[in-house]
Amino acid sequence: MAAKNRFALALVGTFGDARVVEPLEKIATDDRNENACHTLGLISGAAGMDAARALDRIMKVYRVKYPNVRGAAEEAFDAIAESVGKTPFELADAMISDFGMKNGRIVLKGQKIFATIDDHQKVAFIDAKYQPAKAPSKVPVIKELQDAVKESARQLKNNLEYYLIVRRRWDWPAFEAFFETNPLAFSFARGFVWGTYEGAKLQKTFRVTKDAEHVGVDGKVVAIPKTAQVALVHPLELDAASRAKWLAALATAQVVPAFAQLDRPTFMPNDDERARAKCFRFEDKELSSLTFKGRAERRGWRRGSVVDSGEVSAYRKVFPHDKIEVFIGTEGMNVTSYADDGEGHAEGSLLRSPRCGRHGLVHLRRAARRGRRPAHSLERGPADRLLRGGRRSHRDHEGERRSRGVTPEAELELRARGLEGATIERVLYQRAERVDDREHAVLHGVFLELGDRRVEIGTDDAFGAHHGFGVSLREKKLIDRAFGEIADVTDAPAWKAHAGKSITRARIAWGDVRASLRQSFAIGVAIHSDWLRRPDYPAALELDTAGGRVTFAAARRGEDGIVPFVNALLVSF
Repeated sequence: MAAKNRFALALVGTFGDARVVEPLEKIATDDRNENACHTLGLISGAAGMDAARALDRIMKVYRVKYPNVRGAAEEAFDAIAESVGKTPFELADAMISDFGMKNGRIVLKGQKIFATIDDHQKVAFIDAKYQPAKAPSKVPVIKELQDAVKESARQLKNNLEYYLIVRRRWDWPAFEAFFETNPLAFSFARGFVWGTYEGAKLQKTFRVTKDAEHVGVDGKVVAIPKTAQVALVHPLELDAASRAKWLAALATAQVVPAFAQLDRPTFMPNDDERARAKCFRFEDKELSSLTFKGRAERRGWRRGSVVDSGEVSAYRKVFPHDKIEVFIGTEGMNVTSYADDGEGHAEGSLLRSPRCGRHGLVHLRRAARRGRRPAHSLERGPADRLLRGGRRSHRDHEGERRSRGVTPEAELELRARGLEGATIERVLYQRAERVDDREHAVLHGVFLELGDRRVEIGTDDAFGAHHGFGVSLREKKLIDRAFGEIADVTDAPAWKAHAGKSITRARIAWGDVRASLRQSFAIGVAIHSDWLRRPDYPAALELDTAGGRVTFAAARRGEDGIVPFVNALLVSF
């Protein structure tokens, strides 16, 4: 599509109906057009579900190739979900067809039998008394139904395995509405072990029978509270004895899950790794670029930033329930090494192989999700447990960064970790705008004097997000007073609880660029998606001391509330 016509896409998406979905899908698929994907994400109302299905098909076409198009489709899909008040997971569930079945079956026109979905997610035939019946012959609608069920089953199977890994939760009413009403979802649900949770703690385990009863490992009915959170039980949540009992119970009931659940391979960190934010177990392991790419993307990993000379710096995977994002640093993998279009690179075996981890680096950081809590107020989760302990001095972090050449995201995180253990002796503001009891507004920067060190917390666009600013953190020997007046706020009421105390925890909270854009930029970005170089930015720095938490957010308080992604600091206590 010509650049001069791009402005029209925003209007098409905003005011278009179901008639524009098919042409936009064709443009996105045939021309690998990111702008068409973003336009689909602007469609609302009754046509929104049609647009969501089109985006889902686009994501399937580009599941492996052209991650830029797939990424644009994913962002647009998330935008539709948000517009209808659903999470992307809930929207994906709503797209699974019920195939016109009522009470788990559909009558075949001109026949005295019904079609249903069996325990293996295939079309089966029953009579009026729900007894098995012989498949009728020469009924064209059966082939169509079988094809539709097969395609939906493949999609839902992949979704459910992903949900097991990322620990997705359902409210009990939502679980009943989907898994015990939709015939395909009910077929899948009968094959798995489910659990109820309070917070992160597993409370009860159960399976769903053909009669929609919920029974435990002993076969007795389990009462499920209406307020329960439900999820697929991960094998690491059960001890060996409990897993063995459940596997025996499933075998006795002749229940076969659609994919390995309790007996799937699992990997645990060793004692040394538990106390670190990085894992070096795979240091210097080498693999063919094509093999690594294929295996990683089939398992839900996505390509990270492309740095100097076109080198892929990392692969990443989000675990939204745990609010963490895992990075596998790669070395020697060029963005052209594995040919996203699959053409012109037959000599792939001659290309330099990647290393699983740049010297084995696996880096964890907080993940910010659209529609969740603001990035500068992320709650603590498993990321804190994974990243705790093993604190080292600032010099240790500096030396490690130089020698291992970590990604820019990891470098910022390591700078933050380098604050842990230091004592806050003095706090200075440059161009303080407002100092209240619980919130301070600073226009230029905050300086923390930590013994023989001084660090500056400010804002910049070091990650190339464009149209906004994130927090920055750097060493500062001298303060340039040309940028504004310096105020010592160490004795301010809000800082008194922290002065003289050690920093026990320091974390970067990451925000969503699109969700933080000013409205004047939002439409422009929808048209020119290539304006954005990355989906997230460092929204805030969180510091914990014995006196509580201090959050430095790249934000300001406006008339309508907090405005993120700006070149000012909001310090909250």
